[in-house]
Amino acid sequence: MEWKGCSRWRGSPAVTATRVCLAIVFLAAALAKSTDIRLFAAHIKDFQLVPDHLGHYCALAIVAVEGTCALFLLFDYRARFSALLLAACTLLFTLAIVTVLVRGFALDCNCFGGIAQMPVGLLAIGRNTLLLAGLLLVALGSR
Repeated sequence: MEWKGCSRWRGSPAVTATRVCLAIVFLAAALAKSTDIRLFAAHIKDFQLVPDHLGHYCALAIVAVEGTCALFLLFDYRARFSALLLAACTLLFTLAIVTVLVRGFALDCNCFGGIAQMPVGLLAIGRNTLLLAGLLLVALGSR
């Protein structure tokens, strides 16, 4: 199904640039998290949204999905599907941030592993909103 008006964006320089930038961001995030998967699993447990025994499996799954989708975006292979899958993951993480804020926890997002820490808060929600907008632009403007 194609949305009216989106065909003019297909393959445009704006969509291509956004796709490549998002690929680099998500690939960097996946690589950074994969350097210490145990630390990333511990951060997942801190959110208290999955049972502790599933934290390691969630960490592996997140890194695998982020890395694979980022590579697909980078090489423009199944870009629409990859962008939508990353958008769903980003939306879920944004909802996780909201639950952390509501419960009053003080956590770091650990989006880039131990390389860069950012507190979970409104700035993280804003960043994710921008990522979601870019991912939706790529999804609508890709094949």
